[in-house]
Formats: sequence, C-alpha cells, structure tokens
Amino acid sequence: ELRELAAKSADITIITNADGREQVHSSRMVLKNLRVDIQNRGKEARDDATKFSRAVIAEEKRFIALIEPEEDRLQKLQDAWDDAIEAEKQAKIDAEQKRVADIQSRIENDIRGAVAGSVGRKAADIEIIIADVERIHIDSSFEEFQETAAEAKQSSLTKLRQMHAAAVAHEAEQARIKAEREELAQLRAEEEKRQAAERARIAEEERQAKAARDAEAARQAEELRLQREEQARAAALERARIAEEDRAAR
Repeated sequence: ELRELAAKSADITIITNADGREQVHSSRMVLKNLRVDIQNRGKEARDDATKFSRAVIAEEKRFIALIEPEEDRLQKLQDAWDDAIEAEKQAKIDAEQKRVADIQSRIENDIRGAVAGSVGRKAADIEIIIADVERIHIDSSFEEFQETAAEAKQSSLTKLRQMHAAAVAHEAEQARIKAEREELAQLRAEEEKRQAAERARIAEEERQAKAARDAEAARQAEELRLQREEQARAAALERARIAEEDRAAR
C-alpha cells in the first residue's frame, strides 16, 4: 500500500501554477503524515522492546544468581585440583632438572673443571689435582650420565697429565735458566770483584808513583833551591871580593 501511495505522485514532475503547487503539497502531506505515524509506532514498539529487554535481563540475572554461586564453588574445587596436579607436575619437572643439573655440575666442575683450574699451576699442584680426579668414582650416582662422566674423567686425566709433563719440563727449564743466571751473576760478581781489585791495585800503584814523582819533584826543587842559594852566596862572596879588590886597588 505504501508503494502504491508513493507511486501516485510519480507523474508530478514540475509545478506550473498554484493548483499544481497545491497538488504537490497535498500529496507530500499525505506521505509525511504516514511517515510520522510510522515513526511514532516504531518508537512505541522500541520502547516496548526496551522494557521487555530490561525485564528479560533482570530475570536472566535472577535465574543466574540461583546457580552461579554453586558453579563458582565447583570451579574453585576444579581449579584447586588442577593447580595441585600442575604443581605436582612442576615439582617433578623441577626435581628432574635439579637432578640433571647436579650431575652435570659434578661433571663440569669436579671433572672437566679440573683442567681449567690447572692452567698456570705448578707441577706439584697439578699432581694433587690429578690425584683428586683419580679418586672420583664413576658409579651409578651419575645415572644416565655415567658414560659421559667416565669419558670426561678419562679426557681430563689425559689433559692433566700432559699439563703436568709440560709443567715439569717448564719448571726444569726455568730451574736451568735460574741456575745459569745465578752462575752468570756469580761470575759477574767475581769479575767485578777482580776488576775492582785490579782498579784498586792500579790506583795504589798510581798513588805510589805519584807520591814518588811528588817526592822526586820536591827533592829536585829543594836541590835547585839549595843550589840557587849556594850560587847566590858565591855570587855575593864574589861581588864582595871584587869590591874589596877594587877598594884595595883604589
């Protein structure tokens, strides 16, 4: 009916006079009144629907409130059970991880770590470490890692013995070098002592020679002084004799 009513004015395409405008207005008002009536009825229906929806929600909450506490209680029981089972599983996982970690720590620290701990150590210290590793008994306490532990022990002992041999050779070489250095130092000390004695002897000889030269120079200077004094006295006597002869002659 609405489609038919809307189609009635489809042939109106232009307004040419007042009657045409009135025709358009009356047709439009019919359609408008129907539209407004439809909107009002729709609003009334929506209001009823809203009231009904609210009533349904309220009833829904009332019904749920009757059973939800029991559901929550059962959920807590179920969660507690699941948590306990999960905790038990996690405890077993943690225990297993700790067991494996403890065994691997024994292998890495007590056996393989002995090699790293021997780097730069003296031969005597390495020998003690070798004895400690040899005392490690690879038994069932290593469980599924027993074979790994045995291989690690054998490998570590091989490396430790090589390190011990190298340390022994190194220390022997160092001892030889030290002995050579001490011998060289002793020879140098003796040579320095000999050279010091030689320098002292030469210095003493030079001192004695200088003293002799100084004494000879002093002796010669004294002789020259005496000689000059004697010459001066002889000259004075000669001058006195000549003066006396001159006087006597005069």
